[in-house]
Amino acid sequence: MRIATVCCGIVLLVATGRAQDSRPGPVRPADERVLVTLKNGETLTGVAPQGIKIERLVGGRFLPSKDVRELKAGIRVWYYRDLDGYLFLEHRQVASVEVLDRLTPEQSKELSDAMAAGRRGRDDARRAATLARRAAESRPTPEEGDEPAPKPEAPKPLSETDMAVLAQFPPEEGWTPEKFGELKRRSIVLHVYPNANEQAFLDGFETWRGAFERWSALEAAKEAAKEAPKSAPKPAPARDDAPPKPDVGGV
Repeated sequence: MRIATVCCGIVLLVATGRAQDSRPGPVRPADERVLVTLKNGETLTGVAPQGIKIERLVGGRFLPSKDVRELKAGIRVWYYRDLDGYLFLEHRQVASVEVLDRLTPEQSKELSDAMAAGRRGRDDARRAATLARRAAESRPTPEEGDEPAPKPEAPKPLSETDMAVLAQFPPEEGWTPEKFGELKRRSIVLHVYPNANEQAFLDGFETWRGAFERWSALEAAKEAAKEAPKSAPKPAPARDDAPPKPDVGGV
Protein backbone atom coordinates (compact mmCIF):
# COMPACT_ATOMS: atom_id res chain seq x y z
CA MET A 1 0.00 0.00 0.00
CA ARG A 2 1.21 3.45 -0.67
CA ILE A 3 0.39 6.47 1.41
CA ALA A 4 0.17 9.54 -0.75
CA THR A 5 -0.16 13.22 -0.04
CA VAL A 6 -2.40 15.60 -1.88
CA CYS A 7 -2.02 19.12 -3.24
CA CYS A 8 -5.30 20.95 -3.81
CA GLY A 9 -5.54 23.21 -6.87
CA ILE A 10 -7.60 26.39 -7.02
CA VAL A 11 -9.32 27.29 -10.28
CA LEU A 12 -10.27 30.91 -10.83
CA LEU A 13 -13.25 31.39 -13.14
CA VAL A 14 -13.58 34.82 -14.77
CA ALA A 15 -17.06 35.91 -15.87
CA THR A 16 -17.27 37.50 -19.33
CA GLY A 17 -20.67 39.05 -18.81
CA ARG A 18 -22.43 36.88 -21.35
CA ALA A 19 -25.64 35.22 -20.23
CA GLN A 20 -24.58 31.73 -21.24
CA ASP A 21 -21.40 31.98 -19.09
CA SER A 22 -23.45 32.55 -15.93
CA ARG A 23 -25.30 29.27 -16.22
CA PRO A 24 -24.63 26.85 -13.35
CA GLY A 25 -22.02 24.21 -14.03
CA PRO A 26 -22.42 20.47 -13.65
CA VAL A 27 -23.39 19.20 -10.23
CA ARG A 28 -20.47 17.73 -8.33
CA PRO A 29 -21.02 14.00 -7.67
CA ALA A 30 -21.53 13.10 -4.02
CA ASP A 31 -18.72 11.73 -1.89
CA GLU A 32 -19.35 8.11 -0.93
CA ARG A 33 -18.65 6.14 2.22
CA VAL A 34 -17.02 2.92 1.10
CA LEU A 35 -16.04 -0.36 2.71
CA VAL A 36 -12.99 -1.84 0.99
CA THR A 37 -12.22 -5.52 1.59
CA LEU A 38 -8.71 -6.64 0.68
CA LYS A 39 -7.84 -10.09 -0.57
CA ASN A 40 -6.04 -10.78 2.70
CA GLY A 41 -9.33 -10.23 4.58
CA GLU A 42 -8.53 -6.80 5.99
CA THR A 43 -11.28 -4.18 5.70
CA LEU A 44 -11.02 -0.40 5.48
CA THR A 45 -13.79 2.16 5.80
CA GLY A 46 -13.29 5.60 4.34
CA VAL A 47 -14.51 8.08 1.75
CA ALA A 48 -14.23 7.96 -2.04
CA PRO A 49 -14.50 11.63 -3.13
CA GLN A 50 -17.10 12.14 -5.86
CA GLY A 51 -17.66 8.39 -5.85
CA ILE A 52 -14.47 7.73 -7.83
CA LYS A 53 -13.54 4.10 -7.25
CA ILE A 54 -11.23 3.37 -10.19
CA GLU A 55 -8.28 5.47 -11.32
CA ARG A 56 -4.73 4.88 -12.45
CA LEU A 57 -1.54 6.18 -10.88
CA VAL A 58 0.71 7.27 -13.74
CA GLY A 59 3.86 9.30 -13.17
CA GLY A 60 2.63 10.56 -9.81
CA ARG A 61 -0.75 11.64 -11.24
CA PHE A 62 -4.15 10.01 -11.03
CA LEU A 63 -5.95 9.46 -14.33
CA PRO A 64 -9.55 8.33 -14.87
CA SER A 65 -10.05 4.64 -15.53
CA LYS A 66 -12.96 2.23 -15.96
CA ASP A 67 -11.13 -1.09 -15.87
CA VAL A 68 -9.83 -2.52 -12.59
CA ARG A 69 -7.55 -4.81 -14.61
CA GLU A 70 -5.47 -1.92 -15.94
CA LEU A 71 -1.93 -1.62 -14.66
CA LYS A 72 -1.73 0.53 -11.52
CA ALA A 73 -5.54 0.87 -11.35
CA GLY A 74 -6.75 1.43 -7.81
CA ILE A 75 -8.93 3.39 -5.40
CA ARG A 76 -8.09 6.28 -3.09
CA VAL A 77 -9.61 5.88 0.36
CA TRP A 78 -9.76 9.13 2.33
CA TYR A 79 -10.26 9.61 6.08
CA TYR A 80 -9.12 6.11 6.98
CA ARG A 81 -8.50 6.11 10.73
CA ASP A 82 -6.39 9.13 11.67
CA LEU A 83 -4.53 9.32 8.36
CA ASP A 84 -4.00 12.91 7.26
CA GLY A 85 -4.45 12.18 3.57
CA TYR A 86 -5.46 9.01 1.77
CA LEU A 87 -4.46 5.45 1.04
CA PHE A 88 -4.12 4.37 -2.57
CA LEU A 89 -5.00 0.69 -2.89
CA GLU A 90 -4.30 -1.08 -6.15
CA HIS A 91 -7.24 -3.16 -7.31
CA ARG A 92 -5.07 -6.24 -7.61
CA GLN A 93 -5.05 -6.19 -3.78
CA VAL A 94 -8.79 -5.50 -3.48
CA ALA A 95 -11.47 -8.19 -3.21
CA SER A 96 -14.50 -5.86 -3.19
CA VAL A 97 -15.64 -2.25 -2.78
CA GLU A 98 -19.04 -1.69 -1.16
CA VAL A 99 -20.78 1.69 -1.18
CA LEU A 100 -22.28 2.17 2.29
CA ASP A 101 -24.02 5.48 1.54
CA ARG A 102 -23.48 8.93 0.09
CA LEU A 103 -22.50 12.01 2.05
CA THR A 104 -24.55 15.15 1.77
CA PRO A 105 -22.70 18.32 0.66
CA GLU A 106 -23.06 19.58 4.24
CA GLN A 107 -21.44 16.44 5.66
CA SER A 108 -18.56 16.61 3.19
CA LYS A 109 -17.89 20.24 4.09
CA GLU A 110 -18.20 19.58 7.83
CA LEU A 111 -15.71 16.72 7.60
CA SER A 112 -13.19 18.69 5.54
CA ASP A 113 -13.50 21.77 7.78
CA ALA A 114 -13.08 19.71 10.96
CA MET A 115 -9.90 18.01 9.76
CA ALA A 116 -8.49 21.39 8.67
CA ALA A 117 -9.40 22.97 12.03
CA GLY A 118 -7.55 20.20 13.86
CA ARG A 119 -4.42 20.70 11.76
CA ARG A 120 -4.63 24.47 12.16
CA GLY A 121 -4.95 24.18 15.94
CA ARG A 122 -1.95 21.85 16.08
CA ASP A 123 0.20 24.10 13.89
CA ASP A 124 -0.75 27.28 15.78
CA ALA A 125 0.17 25.65 19.10
CA ARG A 126 3.52 24.49 17.73
CA ARG A 127 4.26 27.97 16.40
CA ALA A 128 3.41 29.55 19.76
CA ALA A 129 5.60 27.02 21.57
CA THR A 130 8.53 27.76 19.25
CA LEU A 131 8.26 31.52 19.84
CA ALA A 132 7.99 31.03 23.60
CA ARG A 133 11.03 28.77 23.61
CA ARG A 134 13.05 31.35 21.72
CA ALA A 135 11.96 34.05 24.16
CA ALA A 136 12.99 31.95 27.16
CA GLU A 137 16.36 31.07 25.62
CA SER A 138 17.13 34.67 24.65
CA ARG A 139 19.83 36.19 26.89
CA PRO A 140 20.92 39.54 25.40
CA THR A 141 24.46 40.48 26.49
CA PRO A 142 25.16 43.93 25.04
CA GLU A 143 28.66 45.32 25.01
CA GLU A 144 29.47 48.13 27.42
CA GLY A 145 27.92 51.35 26.19
CA ASP A 146 25.42 49.62 23.88
CA GLU A 147 21.69 49.85 24.34
CA PRO A 148 20.27 46.57 25.70
CA ALA A 149 18.56 44.53 22.99
CA PRO A 150 14.82 44.06 23.50
CA LYS A 151 13.91 40.62 24.80
CA PRO A 152 11.18 38.69 22.94
CA GLU A 153 7.80 38.85 24.62
CA ALA A 154 7.16 36.07 27.14
CA PRO A 155 3.94 34.04 26.86
CA LYS A 156 0.94 35.37 28.73
CA PRO A 157 -0.36 33.52 31.80
CA LEU A 158 -3.49 31.42 31.57
CA SER A 159 -6.80 33.03 32.40
CA GLU A 160 -9.36 31.44 34.69
CA THR A 161 -11.34 30.34 31.63
CA ASP A 162 -8.20 28.79 30.13
CA MET A 163 -7.50 26.82 33.30
CA ALA A 164 -11.10 25.65 33.54
CA VAL A 165 -11.31 24.25 30.00
CA LEU A 166 -7.87 22.67 30.24
CA ALA A 167 -8.85 21.02 33.52
CA GLN A 168 -11.97 19.63 31.85
CA PHE A 169 -10.07 18.48 28.75
CA PRO A 170 -6.40 18.08 29.75
CA PRO A 171 -3.93 17.71 26.87
CA GLU A 172 -1.96 15.16 28.87
CA GLU A 173 -4.97 12.82 28.67
CA GLY A 174 -5.24 12.91 24.89
CA TRP A 175 -7.36 16.02 24.33
CA THR A 176 -5.57 17.54 21.35
CA PRO A 177 -6.51 19.62 18.29
CA GLU A 178 -6.33 16.47 16.17
CA LYS A 179 -8.93 14.83 18.40
CA PHE A 180 -11.48 17.38 17.20
CA GLY A 181 -11.08 16.20 13.60
CA GLU A 182 -10.97 12.56 14.68
CA LEU A 183 -14.28 12.81 16.55
CA LYS A 184 -15.93 14.39 13.52
CA ARG A 185 -14.42 11.74 11.24
CA ARG A 186 -15.68 8.90 13.41
CA SER A 187 -19.14 10.42 13.48
CA ILE A 188 -19.49 11.01 9.73
CA VAL A 189 -17.41 8.17 8.28
CA LEU A 190 -17.91 5.38 10.83
CA HIS A 191 -21.22 6.46 12.40
CA VAL A 192 -19.58 6.22 15.83
CA TYR A 193 -21.06 9.19 17.63
CA PRO A 194 -19.46 11.19 20.47
CA ASN A 195 -20.46 10.70 24.07
CA ALA A 196 -21.59 13.62 26.23
CA ASN A 197 -18.04 14.58 27.24
CA GLU A 198 -16.73 14.38 23.68
CA GLN A 199 -19.66 16.43 22.42
CA ALA A 200 -18.86 19.10 25.01
CA PHE A 201 -15.30 19.18 23.65
CA LEU A 202 -16.60 19.61 20.10
CA ASP A 203 -19.00 22.38 21.13
CA GLY A 204 -16.34 24.34 23.02
CA PHE A 205 -13.42 23.59 20.73
CA GLU A 206 -12.60 27.18 19.77
CA THR A 207 -12.34 28.23 23.43
CA TRP A 208 -10.26 25.16 24.25
CA ARG A 209 -8.03 25.67 21.21
CA GLY A 210 -7.00 29.17 22.34
CA ALA A 211 -6.28 27.91 25.85
CA PHE A 212 -4.26 25.02 24.45
CA GLU A 213 -2.16 27.37 22.36
CA ARG A 214 -1.31 29.52 25.39
CA TRP A 215 -0.66 26.43 27.53
CA SER A 216 1.71 25.04 24.88
CA ALA A 217 3.67 28.29 24.89
CA LEU A 218 4.00 28.30 28.68
CA GLU A 219 5.09 24.65 28.77
CA ALA A 220 7.72 25.31 26.11
CA ALA A 221 9.05 28.30 28.06
CA LYS A 222 9.29 26.20 31.24
CA GLU A 223 11.24 23.47 29.45
CA ALA A 224 13.58 25.99 27.87
CA ALA A 225 14.25 27.57 31.26
CA LYS A 226 15.11 24.16 32.73
CA GLU A 227 17.51 23.38 29.90
CA ALA A 228 19.25 26.78 29.96
CA PRO A 229 22.92 26.44 30.99
CA LYS A 230 23.88 27.78 34.40
CA SER A 231 26.03 30.90 34.53
CA ALA A 232 29.72 30.00 34.63
CA PRO A 233 31.39 30.85 37.98
CA LYS A 234 33.65 33.88 37.95
CA PRO A 235 37.41 33.05 38.09
CA ALA A 236 39.11 33.58 41.46
CA PRO A 237 41.09 36.86 41.72
CA ALA A 238 44.88 36.63 41.43
CA ARG A 239 46.68 36.53 44.78
CA ASP A 240 49.34 39.13 45.62
CA ASP A 241 50.83 37.26 48.62
CA ALA A 242 52.60 34.54 46.61
CA PRO A 243 56.19 33.90 47.81
CA PRO A 244 58.95 35.63 45.78
CA LYS A 245 60.82 33.58 43.25
CA PRO A 246 64.39 32.65 44.29
CA ASP A 247 67.24 34.65 42.76
CA VAL A 248 69.21 32.31 40.55
CA GLY A 249 71.48 34.94 39.05
CA GLY A 250 75.27 34.47 39.09
CA VAL A 251 77.71 36.23 41.48
